[in-house]
Amino acid sequence: AAASRSEGSTGLSVPLLIGKLQTVAFLVGYINDSSVAEDFVRKVLAQLPPVASAAPPELSRVSGDAARSLEQADASCGLPIFKQDEDCAAVGDVVTARFAAAFEGEALTRLLQDAIEVTHDALPAAVVLDFRVLPPKALPFAAETHCTQRIYDYLLPLQAIAAADGDDCMNGRLQCWKQILHELHESGVFLASEVVTTLQPLPSGSQLLHTVRSFKHCLLAILEQVGVANREAEHFQDAQHFRGGKLYGSERRRRAKFHNFGDARLEGALDPQKQAVLCAIDYFRIMRVVCIRGQVFVQLRIAGDQFLTQQVRRLVATAVCIHHGWLPSDFFYTSIRNDVVVRTPVAPEGLCFLHSCFFSVWTRRHGRLFDRSWARRLSGGNNSGWNEEASEAAALRAANAIKAWKQQVLINRAAAAGDSQTGEFVERWLCRLEHEQVPKALSDMQDVAELDSFAAATGRWRAGNALACVRSRSDGWDCPKLYSGVLRLLRRLKESGTWPRTSRARARVIRAPGVEDRTAGSGGEQDFVSWGTFSLP
Repeated sequence: AAASRSEGSTGLSVPLLIGKLQTVAFLVGYINDSSVAEDFVRKVLAQLPPVASAAPPELSRVSGDAARSLEQADASCGLPIFKQDEDCAAVGDVVTARFAAAFEGEALTRLLQDAIEVTHDALPAAVVLDFRVLPPKALPFAAETHCTQRIYDYLLPLQAIAAADGDDCMNGRLQCWKQILHELHESGVFLASEVVTTLQPLPSGSQLLHTVRSFKHCLLAILEQVGVANREAEHFQDAQHFRGGKLYGSERRRRAKFHNFGDARLEGALDPQKQAVLCAIDYFRIMRVVCIRGQVFVQLRIAGDQFLTQQVRRLVATAVCIHHGWLPSDFFYTSIRNDVVVRTPVAPEGLCFLHSCFFSVWTRRHGRLFDRSWARRLSGGNNSGWNEEASEAAALRAANAIKAWKQQVLINRAAAAGDSQTGEFVERWLCRLEHEQVPKALSDMQDVAELDSFAAATGRWRAGNALACVRSRSDGWDCPKLYSGVLRLLRRLKESGTWPRTSRARARVIRAPGVEDRTAGSGGEQDFVSWGTFSLP
């Protein structure tokens, strides 16, 4: 069946076909802005033959907003809880499009391939590495809601974890870094012709190997703390309904409340008592030590699901602080308690990228989402003149394209660190961590310790109420400096137990046994109590 429409004043009639709903999954990559991937897909679909009464395509992106959660952010903030960092790149993001098309199967695959090649020249900031027209039995399918595991990589400059034993001051760190650089120069890694070089194996007995192993043990300890929290999370009422609770057979996923690892602007929405902040962490590990154009990085990989905005960067910064000894080893475990709100450090932006994502539930039913089978078909696999060599050549070209894009993303991410050999970028960040962000986190930890001690001593007050007694994590929304002194004194006075329960005037109208004993001072004759002084500006 076909319809027709008139094109302007020319009077020409263009046939419009009646289309069927199709779902196509695109494996896309981009450098900085994830919205470029959606623009790329829209331009590709716009080149398909038009159909009658076609609605705009419905797109879903793995790195999208809060579409998979009904819990939105505070209206004053205007940000969703689940959203990838705006400066995050991607090697393998997935965008699904549901739209009406006049063709299906092999015919639609060929049309999409031609449209993708044309669009690559118009939008070089994004690339389609693979795509697949899903069979009708797989409908409906949406990338964001069906994704069960997201894997993020972070290029941490090697200098950030360089620390001399027993001397973690600036001079000790710089001395350790100079020794590592000397070892790298002797190994000839800076003389390699490749742009991206993996340091493998690491020199035995070297300071480099010792530093990497020490940081590796720190990551393992953090992951173990998530496992402890996971066992305690079994008592949460909402824990049994966590999506993808058993990702790998019978092995339960590590999950915890990561409300302290979200963007500070989302503070009104990061309620530790809600399901939205219950995130899964499958592993947190070092993938390799890599040299990118003369800069040396530790490529970290974090796999899980339902990541909050800035969660990856805050996890990395927390691990660095614990590694250097600036934060106690139990800081991470305390920060994922559902009755604690603390401020967490944050790592530099521009060094993170989405490596890949998986759809375990869908894959078990329908097979792998991307298997490069379309390359074989487009190379003539269904024609009489097809040969195996043509198919292998097409698959090799596709694999080389993915490898080249991965290298391009690594080079782009490494550029955000400046010249790491000079140490200026990393040292500035470490100084901000040690002297600005860490003291705030330690102050919050002290408040938590005092509240826990009070709860343990009295037995009348559960630690779960500590949430109402801690202050804001956001620097911009904290108590103004003008009032911080008197507020600190008032808090200490309240915690001391000497705050008067009633006043002399109130005691005149309320008659109760011993009411005069609960007023301040001796005999209830005073209406004030003294607890330190503060100065006015």
